[in-house]
Order: sequence, then structure tokens, then C-alpha cells
Amino acid sequence: MFTSSLESIGAWRAQRLPLARFAPLAVLIAWAACGSALASARGLALVVLALSLVAQCRLWDDLVDRNSDRSTHPQRLLAAGVASGPFVHAAVVLAAANMIALAALRGWPHGLGAAALFGALALWYRGHRARGRVHANVLLLKYPAFVLLLAASPLGTATMAAALIVYAAMCAFELLDSGLARTPAEPIAFAAHTLAIAVAPMLLRPGIAAIGSGALCLALMAIARCTHLLPSPSGRGVGGEGASREAFTASSPASPARYLPFVCAAAALFVIHLGVEA
Repeated sequence: MFTSSLESIGAWRAQRLPLARFAPLAVLIAWAACGSALASARGLALVVLALSLVAQCRLWDDLVDRNSDRSTHPQRLLAAGVASGPFVHAAVVLAAANMIALAALRGWPHGLGAAALFGALALWYRGHRARGRVHANVLLLKYPAFVLLLAASPLGTATMAAALIVYAAMCAFELLDSGLARTPAEPIAFAAHTLAIAVAPMLLRPGIAAIGSGALCLALMAIARCTHLLPSPSGRGVGGEGASREAFTASSPASPARYLPFVCAAAALFVIHLGVEA
């Protein structure tokens, strides 16, 4: 029974949490949180913890959506009638482990902060069943929350700016992946997220590096936007957040252009963390 449960969880991980896509996301989150300290044993621990936080919330999202996924995404493991018990236990274990790890690495206030985040997510899931853009944007707030939880100084200016950049990149990815076609306001939202990534380094670290980062961001996001004006075989939302949430799955034929917001975010984080010890 235990072996069967582990095999089911392993199959879910392979389908819904491919490391080739989610490990770089964990690195980006940890980098946003700790800057140059990423190149240390503690930084590596923060990367692992970031990946664990992402895994926990992705599994949680799949558990919440398993009924609706039976009609919209029947290929997903949890939507295919697999017993959900082992996955619920896994999500609870991950949540407890993440809170303990945060308390050990950053202090008990960070562990309590994780508990507060999980409680807020539980309340949101309970009260909002619709899977529209508002739901997606609210759930995406967990990513900047991860940055703040993992940071030694969550209220520092650099950390807050880094969290904003991560959120803007996730929102831009979501918009690109859904095709920027749901409402007329979505291209405007995409432009706003682009400006947030481009301008934040200029405000915090004015100079040649910030200008270069901003110019690179504007150019790459323009390329991404133009690419998604072309006919696309899919219009899918970000993994675990949007209406269909397939872009980060192993079977997704991901267009490279949709990942350009993360390249822009990495460039912006490089500038923001220049000379900053996290």
C-alpha cells in the first residue's frame, strides 16, 4: 500500500512537476530572496525549500481542482480517479516540513508566516470556485510571498522589489500562455507587468546596468508579445493558476517565447542584488 502510494506520488511529480521546468523557477525564487547568498550552502537549501513550497501548492491546487479537471483535463492523474488520500497526506506533510524548514533557516516568524499564507490560501480556495483571471492573479501572489518568506530581511527594499519582479514575471507568463485574448484589458496588463520588471531596477539601482536591464526587458517582452500574436495551437494558463494550467507540464509543447518574462526577471534581479548581501 505504501509503495503504491509512493509510486502514485512519483507519477504525479513526473507529470505535474517536471524538474526541468520547476527547478529553474525555484532558483529564481531563491535568488530573489537571497541574492548573492544563493552561491552558498544556505542558498542551496533555500532553492530546495522554494521547490518544496512550489510542489506543495501545486499539489494542493490539483487536489482542489480534481473534480473540474475530470471534464477539462481528464489526462491529469488526480482527475483520472486515483485515490486522493495519499496526495492529501503528501500535501500536509509538505506543508508541515516547509514551515519547520522556514523556522529553522530563517526563524520562527517565517514559519508562522508560512502558516498564515497557507491559511489565506485555504480560505481563498474555500470561498472562490471560479477559475477566471482574478483567481489566477490572486493565486500567483504566493510566489512573491515565497520570496518574502525565504528572505532574511523580507521588508527590505531590495527584497520587496525582487518579490514584485517575480510576481510581474509570473503574471506576464500567465498572460502570454493564455494568448492575451480573453479580454481587451489583458494586453494593458501585460504592458504594466513589463514596465514593472523594466523600471524596478532603475528606481532601486539607477545606472548603466539598470538601463541595460530595462532595455533588454522591453525588447524581449516585445518579442514575446509579437510571437503570441501568431496563430498558436494552444492557449493554456500557467501551471496551477490559470484556466487550464498546462504550460509547465511534461507534455506541454511550450513555446520558448512564453518563458522570456523569466529571463527579464533574472536580469532585473541581477541588477537589484548588485552589492547587496542578503
